[in-house]
Amino acid sequence: MAPQQAIIISAFACSGKSWLSQHAKQLGYTVVDLDSSAFSFRNGTRNPNFLQDYIAEIRSKAQQKIILLVSTHDEVRKALVDSRLWYALVYPKKTLKKEWLQRMVARGSPPQLVAIFDKNWDLFIAQCMNQQGCVHFPLGPQKYLADISRAIVQGFQSRPKSTKS
Repeated sequence: MAPQQAIIISAFACSGKSWLSQHAKQLGYTVVDLDSSAFSFRNGTRNPNFLQDYIAEIRSKAQQKIILLVSTHDEVRKALVDSRLWYALVYPKKTLKKEWLQRMVARGSPPQLVAIFDKNWDLFIAQCMNQQGCVHFPLGPQKYLADISRAIVQGFQSRPKSTKS
C-alpha cells in the first residue's frame, strides 16, 4: 500500500464534523466526511459487508491528501488499527455528558439516538479512552473539532516513520 496521505479523524457525534467540512479551506485541506450510514444499508436492507466496504473506502481515500472524517464505531476503530492506519480519535471528556446530549438535541438528532447516547455514555467514552493504536484528542467544555484541528494535523505530520503506511 502507498504511504498514507490522509489525516484520518475518528470523531464522536456532535464534535463539529459538519462545521469543519464546510470551513476546511482554512486548513489548506479538503475535508471528506465519510458517513458510515451510507455503507450500513444497501437498497433498504442492512449491509452484511458494512465493515469491509467501509474500511476499503477508508483505505482507498487514505492515499489522498485530505482530512478524512470517519465513524467512531468500535469495530471501525479496531479495523483502522488492524489496517495500520494513523488516526486521531476525538471524543468528549466523560464529564461532558450533559453538554453533549444538549448538542445532540440542538442539532435535531432523533430522540431515540439521544436516548442511546444517554444510556450508553459511560461505555462509549470508556471504549474511546481505552482505544489503542491511535492518538487521543479529548474535547473539553465548549470545544469542537475545529479547536484542535491544527494540533491533529501537526500530530499526523510528526508521526513516527514506523506508523507511516
